Amino acid sequence: EPTKPHHIMPFSGGLDSLAGAVQHLSTSNDILCLVSHRSGQPSTARTQDKLMTALSERFQGRVRHYTFSTGLTNGRAVSESQRTRTFLYGAIAFALARGLSQKSLTFYENGITSLNFARRQDAINSRASRTTHPKTMRLLEEFLSHIVGERFGVDNPFRWKTKSEVLEVIAAHRAENWISSAVTCSKTT
Repeated sequence: EPTKPHHIMPFSGGLDSLAGAVQHLSTSNDILCLVSHRSGQPSTARTQDKLMTALSERFQGRVRHYTFSTGLTNGRAVSESQRTRTFLYGAIAFALARGLSQKSLTFYENGITSLNFARRQDAINSRASRTTHPKTMRLLEEFLSHIVGERFGVDNPFRWKTKSEVLEVIAAHRAENWISSAVTCSKTT
């Protein structure tokens, strides 16, 4: 529906992207386009689908889910690096945004996850993705803007939020019953 505004956002099925989706749908009339990549984790796909169903039931006709399969088909990766995660999500969301004549996309991820403090065991060396670190977001925005020859916005409104504040966003929009269906990092909550 080209006459309605669309909002494009990566959707992992995590608490942050759930909070962003609920907040945006509750405070706008936009059609929300959720972009998810599917790797070798069937549980993540089930989580994304379950949350998509809940969002679609509550916000009828305003949620679209675009899924893309990614991953190796024969064997395991040599590296478990997450360094290209933002680029993958951003590139897919960018292609969709351009197809819908939109000039921005929004990541929803809280600051602690974005910064990956060095002391966290699961965020050491190449496993630290710096997924939505402010520098990563700025560089992605510059790159995508260069491709289209005009400003293309990449935002992360949750960059300064704690996980508790993200949960407060979900509660403020009466979606607490969905929290147990979301994932956080690589664990189901």
